[in-house]
Amino acid sequence: MHWSQYVAVFCLISSLGCFAPVAVAHAHMDYNSTFYAGGSMVTYTCNPTYELVGPPSITCIQDPAKSVYVWTPGPNCLRKVYECGPLPKITNGKHSDTYNRTVNSTVAYTCDRDFKLIGQETVACVLAINQSTATWTERPSCIPGTLGRQFVFGIPDIYLGRPEYIKMYISSTYASTVFINAPGIGFNQNITTLANTTTAVTIPDSIIATSAGLSNKAVYVATDKPVSAYVMVRNATTSDGFLLLPITAGANEFVVPSYDTVEGSLSEFLVTALEDSQVEVRLRMSTGNITIGGQSYISGQNFSFVMNKLQTYLVQHQHDLTGTHITSSKPVSVVSGNTCTNVPKDITACDFLAEQLLPVRFWQHTYLCANLKTRRNNRFRVLSLMDNNAVNIGGTQVSLNNGDFYEYVSSNDVATAVVSTHPVLVLQFAEGSYADNAIGDPSMITVPSTDNQESEYFYETPTSVSFHYASITIPTDHASGLRMDGNTISRSDEQITTINITMFSIIRVSVVAGKHHIYHVDSSVSFGVIVYGFDTDELYGFPLGLGRYVPTSIKRNKGSILPTTPYHIQTQFFIDPNFQQEIPGNPLSVKTVANVFVKTFVDNVDWKVKMRLHSCYAEQTLDGFNGSYNLINNGCEMDANTHLLSQTAHETRFVFQAFHISGLDQQLYINCDATICDTSDLMSSHQCDQRPDCAKQ
Repeated sequence: MHWSQYVAVFCLISSLGCFAPVAVAHAHMDYNSTFYAGGSMVTYTCNPTYELVGPPSITCIQDPAKSVYVWTPGPNCLRKVYECGPLPKITNGKHSDTYNRTVNSTVAYTCDRDFKLIGQETVACVLAINQSTATWTERPSCIPGTLGRQFVFGIPDIYLGRPEYIKMYISSTYASTVFINAPGIGFNQNITTLANTTTAVTIPDSIIATSAGLSNKAVYVATDKPVSAYVMVRNATTSDGFLLLPITAGANEFVVPSYDTVEGSLSEFLVTALEDSQVEVRLRMSTGNITIGGQSYISGQNFSFVMNKLQTYLVQHQHDLTGTHITSSKPVSVVSGNTCTNVPKDITACDFLAEQLLPVRFWQHTYLCANLKTRRNNRFRVLSLMDNNAVNIGGTQVSLNNGDFYEYVSSNDVATAVVSTHPVLVLQFAEGSYADNAIGDPSMITVPSTDNQESEYFYETPTSVSFHYASITIPTDHASGLRMDGNTISRSDEQITTINITMFSIIRVSVVAGKHHIYHVDSSVSFGVIVYGFDTDELYGFPLGLGRYVPTSIKRNKGSILPTTPYHIQTQFFIDPNFQQEIPGNPLSVKTVANVFVKTFVDNVDWKVKMRLHSCYAEQTLDGFNGSYNLINNGCEMDANTHLLSQTAHETRFVFQAFHISGLDQQLYINCDATICDTSDLMSSHQCDQRPDCAKQ
């Protein structure tokens, strides 16, 4: 009897509604009851990364055949198949033509010859933060370095007048055609260099800029293959040399390094213009006034001047010019130093100092420096362009502001790390022979950063001095793979330290006079090298490379965006109006009158900035004295066959017809500049919102 009463109750309930529905895998339901009256609904929601198949809701309905309530059929939750969009292409590089776009798929990029991959070689398709879309991880860049095809430079004044010789040394892994022109002194030379060696060219000593102000003492060098080059100014007691840096669109901002002067010597810098340019200088001097163009200036004041193509401008002062800030409207090169000074100031003897300056845009955060071989002290200066720049130097914490420098000196024979919150420039100084009673005299050497250096170098010891050396900076784990002229490099003189979590070594080696090849057995391993040599009352020193950097131009207006903010302009070229069929750029290899579709955009941009295309111009690498040809200038179309297609806050697209500029090189090179504005600053943002009056142009 008791059992029969229980069954009656069960049937009564099932005829009035539904029990709780069955759970669906990978989903949750909006219910909170164990019983639902007829007509009730329950909705299913799939978990992230799953998608719903079938009706999202079920309803409690009466089954006419059985006179009971049942749920309508429910959905399933199946794992979503997310796909990324088309894989982004990179300038001067490529990825495999076939690849999978689904989540967790990976694709590898490779760079064209002469370019090095910076960033992660492999990108992956991953779920976005919102878990509702898929996106590719950050793509790498393919960038050139201190190898280049176009150089421009000048040589500032030296203490003893005419040197014994001035030589430019050119090296490459290729046989190269080299065009050298110094129109101001009537010097022209075309040579062919051999592959995998160094070729020396003597330049007349009349190229030295001996008078302050404007002169025509520029040297222009163009090659058909990427080369490395350096210059040696040889004098019996006052020699020095410097690495030549290829001229790039980013070469428009510099900070001068020099050193304290002594009686009869001058701190100096020489600006050399590739093309017509406006140059602005903010002076920084240790003391005293300076007269320029008949007007007297003090430290902190600005002056400007206009340079024509292949002109030079020399500034000299009786006191240290370190920290002077230089900007230019077009790419220039700057060589700075001292006609002949003591290092330190009260220790003889003096020597000529000269280095071509690395543009501010390519400064880095980490460096490593050790005593030059056979010398007692490790002396270097750290320069900053940013305020509140916290710099750790071998455990010593210093704070540098705009234009400041810190001079570090230690007699401890150790590798000293320099790590900064904002980019810095580091210059090592060899001391006078009386500082430690060793042979050699002062020299100024730009220290390569620990990042993105080359994997091989060709060079020739540049003078007939008695002792030559090289200091190599490399991650310690890779040091065993170093070779010179086919032989394993000895690690008997090695200093090791740790930067962050990576161990680095500085290995110092003696080098015999002659031509050399320094390389690593693994071509993906990069390392920095400085070379130097001593003799009685004489020393030379310079780096063999200063790393690889992105050669694109960004003009920054006076918003809160800092000069060293790493916003990079990317330019891509296509042969179709849909911007799908990308073609290699710089040089462009397209038929004359073919339409070339160009996309210029800010890479890795954030919401704080916007971009306005300023100018795009065509030029050639070899025999470039016909100048550049403007396609777009100040945002306006300058060529009848150039048309702007679209402009957004972060991208501009345009099309032009390919043409030929007469000269040695038949290929076309396109360079673009852009203005970057700070959207949080009203005046800055207005600079990008302004529309140019193209009718006036």
